[in-house]
Amino acid sequence: QKQKVTANPKSEGDYRLMETLSSGAMVMEDDMLFPPPGLKDEFNIVFYNTSTLIPKLTYYLEHQEIAREIGKEGTKEAFTHHLPPHLISRVLTTVANSLANQPPPDTAVLIEPNTNYNLTNRYRRQ
Repeated sequence: QKQKVTANPKSEGDYRLMETLSSGAMVMEDDMLFPPPGLKDEFNIVFYNTSTLIPKLTYYLEHQEIAREIGKEGTKEAFTHHLPPHLISRVLTTVANSLANQPPPDTAVLIEPNTNYNLTNRYRRQ
């Protein structure tokens, strides 16, 4: 029997979440402060917290057609916007936008390392 609902706790939007979304099952995920772009609660993923996990899980197990639709939308979102090339593109765009706001390289400031800091003393057993 194919899995219909899966929980993916404590991931904060890492790649494991995208793998889970691509499975076709409806994904239940801990509430996130900053969910990945494109994820919409109860459209392509279901967010929960400790007080809503059991009621939401019960609801979607009793309403499997709705769970299937959310799973399909989650899979579509994962394959349309969250494959490695999409992530690489977002990272490069972010870096390019960040660099656009920086001074040109010929006016950049060189920061010298602190040579007085001794790491060996920090990790030596007492």
